[in-house]
Amino acid sequence: MLICKVKNISDYIYRYKTLIENFGYLTLLQICNLLIPLVTYPYLINTLGKNLYGVIIYSQAIVSYLAIFVNWGFNISATKYISINREDSKKINEIVSVVYIVKTLLLIIVFGFLFLIFLFPEIREYKLLYIFSMWQCIYECLFPIWFFQGIEKMKYIAIFSFIGRVVFILLIFIWVTTPQDYLLVPLINGIGAIITSLIAIYILIYKFKIKGVFTMGNELYNNTIILNKLCKAITNNYRNCAQTSLVNDEVISPTGMAILTSLYVNPSDDTISNIATNIYVSKGLVSREVEKLRKDGYLQTISDENDRRMVRLKLVDSTIPLVQKEMETLDVLTDKVTEDISEEDFKKFLETVDKIQNNLNHLTYSDTHN
Repeated sequence: MLICKVKNISDYIYRYKTLIENFGYLTLLQICNLLIPLVTYPYLINTLGKNLYGVIIYSQAIVSYLAIFVNWGFNISATKYISINREDSKKINEIVSVVYIVKTLLLIIVFGFLFLIFLFPEIREYKLLYIFSMWQCIYECLFPIWFFQGIEKMKYIAIFSFIGRVVFILLIFIWVTTPQDYLLVPLINGIGAIITSLIAIYILIYKFKIKGVFTMGNELYNNTIILNKLCKAITNNYRNCAQTSLVNDEVISPTGMAILTSLYVNPSDDTISNIATNIYVSKGLVSREVEKLRKDGYLQTISDENDRRMVRLKLVDSTIPLVQKEMETLDVLTDKVTEDISEEDFKKFLETVDKIQNNLNHLTYSDTHN
């Protein structure tokens, strides 16, 4: 009978292991939160004096209301959505990104409000104290307590909070020794809280593979590097092919060959402006290359009959075989570059490049310099 009861208890503990662990960690955290003030409060009151310590507590109370604003109830709502979607990594990343973006915006608003309350003389007198106390709002923004609650990993919350409290106690007794050190109280508290927040974010990214808003800029940078390398590789190979095309023992530059090819493929786009658009270079570069090609006898310039100011370009007959040979060379290059790539994948790549080019064409200075 006794063995059966022990077995039932063991099964019960195993079944609710996560719940019991989380309850235990949160219990230890609450005990820690209750004991630490019993250690630090008497020391701070004796060292700083009742009045100065009262000012510190008052500033923390004011900032606590601002921290509630930054929280915005995410400790409840975000926890719920994390818990529901814990198996969907894509959804988890979206939730994490949204929460951090919104909290950051709320934090900015809170800092703006803080400077408004400096209009009160009583608060303005202790301006630095209130600014240093804002660690509560920064901690509220950075520390993902809602994430750990959602995935039921309370041990991280307990461990990080315990580390922060221990660091706070040690530094308080080491650094705060006179009333003039009162600014160090919120500063020390803030240093411990922000360090633990950054460690929590590190674990969020590298242990739980939650990237979200933290690596968006990094991914964009890496994608830009990859695209830049691809463009350089294609350009270098094209340059090598273009430099093998000789006419009268002279080498035609890649841009020059691109101009001749554009005129051969699209003879109606025979203005400098049209060619610059077709080969994605500046009109100034096209003008300089056209002048070289004209002097070398590869093309001719013709004034428009309707508008004498407009100059049209035309290939000379002897240039056409050269361009045809160059296009054959480029076909070989294309085959090599696209080897082992399906027609469908290559089509998608070209569509993507076309979209990127279209976005670049519509990009303005204000889009990147707000």
